[in-house]
Amino acid sequence: MSGISDEFSFLVGRMYMNKLLSKFLTYFLGSGLALIVGAITTIISTRIFPPTDFGKFSMFTLAVNLIMILIIFGTDQAFVRFYYEEEEKNRTTLFINTLKMPVILTVFFVFFIIIFKEKISLLLFGEIEEQVVWILIISILFQVLFRFALLVIRMEQKGILYSIVTVVNRSLNLLLIILFIIFFTADYKLLIYAFSFALILATFLAIFKEKAFWCKSLLKHSKIALHSQKEILIYSFPLMITILITWLFQSFDRFAIRYWANFEELGIYTAAFQIVALLKVIESAFTTFWAPVSFQRFQDSPLDFNFFSKISKALAFVLFFIAIIIILLKDLIIFLLGVDYNAAKVVIPFLVFMPIMYTLSETTVIGINFYKKTHWHILIALISCVFNIIGNALLVPDFGAVGAAISTGLSYIVFFSLRTHISLRYYKVDFGLKKVYFFIGLLTVFALVNIIWPLELFTYIFGVILIFMLCMFYKKEIVFIFGLINKKSNNI
Repeated sequence: MSGISDEFSFLVGRMYMNKLLSKFLTYFLGSGLALIVGAITTIISTRIFPPTDFGKFSMFTLAVNLIMILIIFGTDQAFVRFYYEEEEKNRTTLFINTLKMPVILTVFFVFFIIIFKEKISLLLFGEIEEQVVWILIISILFQVLFRFALLVIRMEQKGILYSIVTVVNRSLNLLLIILFIIFFTADYKLLIYAFSFALILATFLAIFKEKAFWCKSLLKHSKIALHSQKEILIYSFPLMITILITWLFQSFDRFAIRYWANFEELGIYTAAFQIVALLKVIESAFTTFWAPVSFQRFQDSPLDFNFFSKISKALAFVLFFIAIIIILLKDLIIFLLGVDYNAAKVVIPFLVFMPIMYTLSETTVIGINFYKKTHWHILIALISCVFNIIGNALLVPDFGAVGAAISTGLSYIVFFSLRTHISLRYYKVDFGLKKVYFFIGLLTVFALVNIIWPLELFTYIFGVILIFMLCMFYKKEIVFIFGLINKKSNNI
């Protein structure tokens, strides 16, 4: 009987993993297509716009994301956390309770920006451009709507629709850049207009595809919900602080370059960001599907440590492998960007730590999230942020974009370590940390070598050796990944 029971458990586990892979692939498909469109957009843009324009556009997107974080107030995370605890008929009520605070804060920030529009324009672009500030206001409004529109799609686990909306957004951005270049003078404002109009159209699409949910939420939602607005705010406030600190942690490098260097260095740094876009795509796809899946798995099987262990170890192999490949191919990708962005090749190696460490930490931070110990997120983000600020202050004045990349990359290692070890206090999973830290160390050395000798044959030999070692250390994980892929292809 025991043997039959074990076999049944194995088959059930295998079926669940195949279902999980299917969900991930639906999100990754869209993100992968978005990556291709984004890469084409970057190549076209860097061939037309100088680094200075790229730098100013980067400041615009930073402002949009900062104010969006302040407006949302962490309520999006509360919606994710409480969604599956609500009865299906009451989820629209939860959604409305989630939206109330962002609506109030939106009104406040719109008036704030209007009052200080000239100072804001000087801070962001070094010149007064009131028209761009009005576009900033519109972009913030639609960025908030787009965030919640995607959140609804994500929580209903409609991966294909999520992918379509993501690809449409990127494709419209590319199309609008091409159209604007044909009819207008190329400068950073065209990048801003294309970004904003694409965002508006993609938001309308996302809301239209889920119009039944939105109409029910706005017009027919019930008055009853398990989680009140007060409970949402209590849960959201520490997360908002955490997200804000995390945003500063993730964005201070660009502020540091803006303050201690210039827009050209900032543009080169921003272009280098596009090169690690492959890892950012995996980060986006994985974190998008992982939050609802992990919470649902914990709700159904709270002691299934093996599930979380397998996912984390397999993800570690994939992330390290792609990071090494990106560093090895950086010269080829820089060639596509154009000669003006040649300096970006020494910025790339440490930037890969950002998506690697963040994505991997999403699988190791689960103990904090499952047991609602959200106060730890504040401390983790604060320590990592302080580390990054000090690093940028020390390195950027002398080394510019390269110094910012080194500081930010190392601070993400600190971020991962804090999230992981605090999480293990509450939920003890074998994440294979000895191997993880071993390859973090090797990848750090590899990144330094590529900065010091970016074109030497030794760096390529080093990279090939790293790939060989990675495959030897993660043999079980490779078998596990290919087993899932093979099973999925056979089912198809």
